[in-house]
Amino acid sequence: MDTRERGTIKVLMLPWLGHGHISPFLELAKKLTSRNVFIYLCSTPINLSSIKKRVTENDSLSLELVELHLPTLPELPPHHQTTNGLPLHLHPTLKQAFDMSSSSFSNILQTLRPDLHRGPRRAPQQEAPAGNGTMECFVGVEKKIAPVGPLVQDTNIGEHKDTQIMQWLGTKDKFSTVFVSFGSESFLSKEEMEEMAHGLELSKVNFIWVVRFPNVGEKIELEEALPKGFLDRLGNRGLVVEDWAPQAQILAHSSTGGFVSHCGWNSILESLKFGVPVIAMPMKYDQPMNARLVEDVGVAAEVKR
Repeated sequence: MDTRERGTIKVLMLPWLGHGHISPFLELAKKLTSRNVFIYLCSTPINLSSIKKRVTENDSLSLELVELHLPTLPELPPHHQTTNGLPLHLHPTLKQAFDMSSSSFSNILQTLRPDLHRGPRRAPQQEAPAGNGTMECFVGVEKKIAPVGPLVQDTNIGEHKDTQIMQWLGTKDKFSTVFVSFGSESFLSKEEMEEMAHGLELSKVNFIWVVRFPNVGEKIELEEALPKGFLDRLGNRGLVVEDWAPQAQILAHSSTGGFVSHCGWNSILESLKFGVPVIAMPMKYDQPMNARLVEDVGVAAEVKR
């Protein structure tokens, strides 16, 4: 019998199209499915493609990925319907396309008819129960809210344990390696790339450096973006990886002793969970505040710029 026919609660999740949002929502969905909840996780096809491999056959019994198709805009092709690799100047365009997908999302609601969704403006069309906008004046009479998390990917799944990166990391001494990554939406300038490379070379420590470029224009070759001869001089001390690395697995590894990070919230949670101290280099949004937070609690040092 289909799980959805057994009286389970059906919940529709629609996170913002940020690449860093889809992963924690997936982890929350997996937690909820163990509590007799069926989850529809809705996002754009390009976002869902990044997590499909993490949805096991057992997960799919109570978790379904639902595609949200945004309207086509000339400056926003389908591969840009995510913040992953999206240049900063196109973020407002992505928000515009997301807002314009209201009718598509309404159709999804009509088809799936979840028990729990938040959309007061669409409630009349969905024949949903009426809600109210009042706020309790006394904290004591409000219902308690249970915080959840950290919603970090399970590192015991083993999906990435045999990759070249993890094999390389396994040859290093305990706490001897620094992981350098600035997330999927922050990019170093050419000058910052050169300074980072220079610093890592002078440090004489082992490192894994994830390098990303904006997903626009002509492809930038990794060798051209780094100082001349940098990769040759590293030998086996450093590993420069383009685009992606299994961050949670790297931070959980005993050879990792530090994390140079942009201080995105997901990265902060992972570093705290796995006990890895942070060298904070915030870029934008909430990152400066996150950097101050982890520095104040004594688990990070911010690079003053």
